[in-house]
Amino acid sequence: MSKLQDLKNAKTIHDLAKVVGFEASALAFILYKIPDDQKYNSFELPKKNGGTRVIHAPDPRLSTLQQHLSNVLHACMAEIESEQIKALGDFNYEDTKKITQKRVLSHGFVRGYSIHTNAKHHRNRRFVLNFDLEDFFPSINFGRVMGFFMKNKNFELERSIAVMIAQVSCHEKALPQGSPCSPIISNLITHLLDVRLVQIARKHKCSYSRYADDITFSTNQREFPAEIAKRNGQLVEVGKQINDQVKRSGFAINTKKSRLNYRDSRQTVTGLIVNKKVNVRPEYYRNARAMAHNFFHDKTYTVPSLLSPTDRFDTPSSETNETEHYRLEGILQHIHFTRDLYDQRQRREKQDHPTATWRLFNKFLYFRHFGIIKKPLIICEGVSDPIYLKLALKKLANDYPTLIGSDNGKAVFHISFLKYSRNVKDVLRLSGGTGELNVFVGKFKGRVKEYKAWSMEQPIILLTDNDTGAKPVFGSVKENSSSSSPSINDNSMYYPVNNNLYLIKTPHVGGKKDTAIEDMFDASQGWESKELGPRAFTRCNKFDENKFYGKRDFAEQIIAKNFTQVNFDGFKPLLDRIVAVMTHHT
Repeated sequence: MSKLQDLKNAKTIHDLAKVVGFEASALAFILYKIPDDQKYNSFELPKKNGGTRVIHAPDPRLSTLQQHLSNVLHACMAEIESEQIKALGDFNYEDTKKITQKRVLSHGFVRGYSIHTNAKHHRNRRFVLNFDLEDFFPSINFGRVMGFFMKNKNFELERSIAVMIAQVSCHEKALPQGSPCSPIISNLITHLLDVRLVQIARKHKCSYSRYADDITFSTNQREFPAEIAKRNGQLVEVGKQINDQVKRSGFAINTKKSRLNYRDSRQTVTGLIVNKKVNVRPEYYRNARAMAHNFFHDKTYTVPSLLSPTDRFDTPSSETNETEHYRLEGILQHIHFTRDLYDQRQRREKQDHPTATWRLFNKFLYFRHFGIIKKPLIICEGVSDPIYLKLALKKLANDYPTLIGSDNGKAVFHISFLKYSRNVKDVLRLSGGTGELNVFVGKFKGRVKEYKAWSMEQPIILLTDNDTGAKPVFGSVKENSSSSSPSINDNSMYYPVNNNLYLIKTPHVGGKKDTAIEDMFDASQGWESKELGPRAFTRCNKFDENKFYGKRDFAEQIIAKNFTQVNFDGFKPLLDRIVAVMTHHT
């Protein structure tokens, strides 16, 4: 049965709890036992144009419940749209297209849409009008939330269920900014306003979109329709019909923030320039570049107010970060992503011939992942190796206190592993292949010189299998080290490369010199012979997925799920090598 139908059929707190994946007792405790003044932690953030914005951060238990509710409502929306398309039949293409594009009206808080899709909707236009809805979330009060879920034809929920949804989602009788379910509920309730405003836009040959409380109209007509907005001296007056529909929908326009821009001036939509193509502001990029320069020199930077990732999101006027890199990473990623969207070259060409923006983000990511590490960093060949090592350490924790500890029974690792995220793969060109690791070793010494603030305190440990596939890496280590010459036949504990970079290989196992990390498992236990359905395990990187499963499934489905039965003693020689590097580097 569908989530939407389950919600419609719900009549009691037990029914609602089942729909959102909670125990009824837990739901009741959150709603009725936690005092209202303890459900949220409220704080203020300064706005860049003056004043403050109040953020209400929910109690972790309430936040989890709200996230579950948000997921259910997103699923309901998907079902509603799917049913609307089915109801049209197979041949009404234009109406089907209209329904599938409904969400294009609202680009905020919707999967697949963003400030970029919102801005793209209005690029290269003669006129762009922007205005904000005043007190957006506070305008959606408890009664509106309850009434929507009771009366909306797609929901029509029992009153008791609608009341509980409003109790879960509201704080001080309104949707709070900071709740995981405020975005989806605000979009559901504001959709009627979107429909009314897009009808006016189409009547006057304009495009329309909304991102949260930020509304935009644009057109290529010679004159901007006065019925929508007109200039009155330095002010922009939104038309009576628009005002009426906004008020009718339960909102108000923030008249101080309305602006109408012609194409010979800067036109922005959700903080992005849209005059020709979607782009960040030049001063935004210049300041971000200056911040990065300071960060590379002394690991500190100051965030000016204009460097909020978009004009919509408010920041303090300045912020100094000595250890926190996430704010700067968000800014640089925003710039990189925005400009990369409109670089039509193939990914390989972008990597081989990077733009200045790409190079800056690459330089930041390199420093962020390798230059300011707080723990010894292990770079493995693939995603399965860290899984093996973490499981082995948990099993052998008493033998390796320098590598793993405990906090209230929870494992705390004293080493870290490089995660092959999308940015690491695309921008740093690292995904675990030995060819990429070979290049990494070859360029490491030169790259360290790019940063005055590079930290040598912790070692970076490159871990490879001791097989023929790793020979290029061994050769690169030899070329870039004054003392190390690794080979398959050699069984040294570790190999210093240069600066704080080391190589360790999987140890010889008995008389076997050509080894992979899977050889650390006790062969007598026969884990590699285990099947997953009809599929057998293979160590190969390329294989028929109908017949075989690979290393990741072996790590997650075989080793991890049989953790208590797995003998990890064979990993001790490898873990000893990590400890030896750490001892040598101190």
